Amino acid sequence: MEIHENLNQNLTSNYPNFVNPPINPPINPPITQPITITNPNYLQNQQFISNPNQNFIPNVEENAPKEEVKRSSSNDERILMWYDLSLMTWFLVLCSGWNLFLRYVFIQGEKIYFPITTESPLALGAVLVMCTVAFIVYFRNTTLERNQEIWDGMLDNFSKFHSGALLFTTLVFMIVTGSYNSTSYIFGIIFGLIAYAGLIFVYLKTEFKAEWYIILVIKKGTFSGLIAIMAYFMFYCFANCGTSPGFYHGTGIAFSIIVGLANLAFAFYFKDIFVAIVNLLIYIDLSKTVFVITTDQLAEGIIDIFMVVASIGVFGYLIYKERDKIYK
Repeated sequence: MEIHENLNQNLTSNYPNFVNPPINPPINPPITQPITITNPNYLQNQQFISNPNQNFIPNVEENAPKEEVKRSSSNDERILMWYDLSLMTWFLVLCSGWNLFLRYVFIQGEKIYFPITTESPLALGAVLVMCTVAFIVYFRNTTLERNQEIWDGMLDNFSKFHSGALLFTTLVFMIVTGSYNSTSYIFGIIFGLIAYAGLIFVYLKTEFKAEWYIILVIKKGTFSGLIAIMAYFMFYCFANCGTSPGFYHGTGIAFSIIVGLANLAFAFYFKDIFVAIVNLLIYIDLSKTVFVITTDQLAEGIIDIFMVVASIGVFGYLIYKERDKIYK
């Protein structure tokens, strides 16, 4: 009996309190330390409301501020303004260019020596034919049918300025058509430089994806052809500012070398066959100083013939070696 009590006593003392909880637990729970809130952004009794439109993406155009809507419509109006200027200036180039061409055809002057002759304007006619076809293609793909690639390519941040280059080209054609004094030809040189630089700038900045013939008639047809012919007319206006035979002789040789090499370098570097064709036609016209008109300017004639051969060589090289890059 005494041994049994000792065993019960040992068993009871060895169990922890949570195994043998007290028979009468306290009614009040033990007092705990209050929780101190240290977050200043905490909101007591904060309620969380689920958003049924959590994954809904609003329509930007419908919910856009009025200022953004006005800005978008204003941008569209500016693009349309540049497009209207593009059509008008292109049409003016055609009118002034064909007027100049018909003047050369129906008003034939006396065949006398001049360093930059334009009495047989083969090159001008070829460029105007290309400009006319390109205008029809451009109008069809932007007005009758909206080709977004051509629209964006021709009216981009920089390419839209082609209307300015075409306007100065028109002014040069008008001066060459009806001016017979040195003051007007000085303006022809200035406008020619602006048109030449503007056309090259537009040529470099105009990029669009389209059928091969569209690229050929617009970028590598109209713009490049006008670049080649504008170099010609700049020197034509320059030659009309002088009167002495020595000035004519120096101008004729300088024209034959500078313009010919510049056009051939442009055609070779940019893989532009139409520039080579225009250059070929220019120097076919100029080479008549040796074969048609009686003159002692043999050096100039030899240079012109050399440029004819060089133009044929560049054209052949581009056709046989760079055919895949011609329409890019």
